[in-house]
Amino acid sequence: MSVSIRSTIPGLRWPGLPGQDGARRLAQLYQLARSERWSPERLEEAQFRQIEILVAHADAYVPFWRDRLRQAGLRPGARINRAAWSRLPVLSRRDAQEAGERLFATAIPPAHGAISAGATSGSTGTPLRYRKTELHLYHWFSFNIRVPIWHRMDWSHTTLTIRRDQGKASASSEPVSNDSWGTDFAPFVTGRSVQVDVRLPATTHLELIMREQPAYITSLPSNIASLARLCRDQGLKLPWLRAVITFGEAMPDGLRALCRDTFDAEVIDAYSASETGFMALQCPGHTHLHVMAEGTMLEVLDENDRPCRPGERGRVVVTPLHNFAMPLLRYEVGDLAEVGPPCPCGRGLPVLTRILGKARDYIVMPDGERRSPSFSRSQVYAIPAIVQHQIAQVAPDTMEIRMVTRRPLTTEEEATLTDMMRTNLRHPFNVRFAYVDEIQRDPSGKYKDFVCSLPGVADGLG
Repeated sequence: MSVSIRSTIPGLRWPGLPGQDGARRLAQLYQLARSERWSPERLEEAQFRQIEILVAHADAYVPFWRDRLRQAGLRPGARINRAAWSRLPVLSRRDAQEAGERLFATAIPPAHGAISAGATSGSTGTPLRYRKTELHLYHWFSFNIRVPIWHRMDWSHTTLTIRRDQGKASASSEPVSNDSWGTDFAPFVTGRSVQVDVRLPATTHLELIMREQPAYITSLPSNIASLARLCRDQGLKLPWLRAVITFGEAMPDGLRALCRDTFDAEVIDAYSASETGFMALQCPGHTHLHVMAEGTMLEVLDENDRPCRPGERGRVVVTPLHNFAMPLLRYEVGDLAEVGPPCPCGRGLPVLTRILGKARDYIVMPDGERRSPSFSRSQVYAIPAIVQHQIAQVAPDTMEIRMVTRRPLTTEEEATLTDMMRTNLRHPFNVRFAYVDEIQRDPSGKYKDFVCSLPGVADGLG
């Protein structure tokens, strides 16, 4: 559907003329619509020209980077290519945490705007403090606008976002309503937006959904799954819902099918992190994701720090291209991803077949091998008594199934889950059951249906 420009001139509705900020946003979107069609080679060349400027800034104004860059042979003014870049050691999360304020720039270009500060949730035990500039956030917001553009959303409808309100220590039951989709979309005429805290019960979210009837819902995959199961159990249909947009967690198996069956709606997946920004967005014609190469250099590396080829899985290493307040050069986010081949849609942006989650979200087999959790969630929820569940590896040979249930499971139902677990994992793990009143979300508001509690993995060192 076409979208109208929001005019800032009194008495002028059409053709709309945006203000200065709106004109800048439109100019950037004009460039992004063209650069996404560049060849991979042209995109990488542009990335390294921007990285050269970022490296010169880091050398001059960030104490942590000066020696590290020069030891790698990366000096201000020198040309950087793939071979030169690979000499710079990967920055682990632990490195970044220990560096602390030594990663903060002592000065930034004034035109980059104000600096904001934050911290990651610390789900590995220790949060990472970060800083970012208005310019970095400006790019993030522009990539966010790609969501409705790529996926041909109807800009006139209401959107509902269910996420944690970072400004509040506890969840507020009051939703926040806006007569537009927010400041990101300031140049455009849009419908309403509503935001509510993810820490509230799913029943509260559903009541709001039934009242507001949004065409688009944005939330964590785990929260979308909870809402879908709640609607399925109550026999509710949401005929006004057109799509759900997911972020913040790895896409679980079966969620797309669950949303199609329950909502008759498709899933649009996005990949971002607080300290790095908007990193990838689902292709409009496929389920894989395209890297936002205009804002981030994203590498997927194997255990020897070599780039993974299509079909291979490795560690996600990211360089945000425009955050001069805290340059993160070759920063290991902690996620694993699978590289995909070039996309037939014609976009030259790099492809990620899927994001596989954190290393600590992987099962550690008794022989040390790590495997992606492979549980049949449909089999779990085929038992009507189960409201919510989480599987935890609590010992090298033991899995614990934590459950919120309507009633205790029968001996036969527990045996079914035990057999399912051992069959899917192809190993005779000990399986024990824990009945709980609630499965807690982590400090960022995320919910995980699998966690590994083994030392060295749960603390992010594994």
